[in-house]
Amino acid sequence: MPEYTCGSLGQGLSAAAGFALADRLQGRLEARTFAFISDGELQEGQVWEAAMFAGHHRLGRLTVLLDANNSQVDGPVDSITTIEPMAAKWLAFGWDAVDLDGHNVAAIAAALIAAAQAARPQVLICRTSTRHGLSCLPPDADGHFIKLPAGLAEAAVAELTAELAR
Repeated sequence: MPEYTCGSLGQGLSAAAGFALADRLQGRLEARTFAFISDGELQEGQVWEAAMFAGHHRLGRLTVLLDANNSQVDGPVDSITTIEPMAAKWLAFGWDAVDLDGHNVAAIAAALIAAAQAARPQVLICRTSTRHGLSCLPPDADGHFIKLPAGLAEAAVAELTAELAR
């Protein structure tokens, strides 16, 4: 099973489309390919080129899990470039698109099961929050390069420890 870990944003979907096409050409019809990308990556042209390629070739064994948390290094994604409506863009490129709560494991599992039967590539737009699970964080806290003051860090550790003990 091939894997591809990329450092540059946008390359993962191109690799995944290549893997999915290679599986088809080599007769591995039961193989599935997954790519994990973020909404910040949707500002990279390479992502949309790969999406067009996968849609054109109807790579139905390809599924993208898109972490749509509106967070990137430079700030909120929507303050840098408008990427909504995400689902409509993927649909326009020949994909099936499902918009769901990315913190709901049952919803993600159900969407993955449904995706296994699709004839077109699928994108699961998983709406998430970088603050999810930590009620002690202030509303403007962001998971990218966050540096917590000592008191808040202790509160976060205590909250996570209590959650793990449940």
